[in-house]
Order: sequence, then C-alpha cells, then structure tokens
Amino acid sequence: MVGAFFSKKYCDELSKETQDSLTNEEKLNNLRVLYEAAKTQGMPKSFIQDLIRLILTLGPKVNLYDKDIFMRFVKHIEFRMGGGSLTNKLA
Repeated sequence: MVGAFFSKKYCDELSKETQDSLTNEEKLNNLRVLYEAAKTQGMPKSFIQDLIRLILTLGPKVNLYDKDIFMRFVKHIEFRMGGGSLTNKLA
C-alpha cells in the first residue's frame, strides 16, 4: 500500500527513465524530497528507514555527509536494540 501510494504520487521521480537520466546529486535530492514527504505523511517507520538508508548510501558519492540523517538512523537502530548510549556519545 505504501509503495502504491508513493508510486502514484511520485510517479515521475520514481520512474526508471528518470532515475537513469539523473546525476547522483539529483537522485539524492529526490530521496530527500521523498523522505520529507514520508515523514510528514506518517508513512511506516520501516519505509522511512529505507529512505534514510538510501540517503546515507548515496550521500558520500556526492561528498555529502548529513549528521541529522545519520543520527536518525542510529536512533532507530538503538530503539530496535533497546539501547541509547551510542546517540549520547555521538551528539
């Protein structure tokens, strides 16, 4: 259902033709738009986490290191593992 919603709403951004023609920087910008939309529209955390993972993977390819996105990723991992000390050490 989530995939169907995003496929319809962001059809152009997600199409293979568009993705093939974009630079890594443009792909990263698209991912950030999708991430913000997913966050504000209350999409499932697993979907948002997948977008975060893609942003963190693509960011270094364009020399972009987003600490806020990284911290969200770490907080999610800590929540799943039941801890919280790593976030405090990294902040």
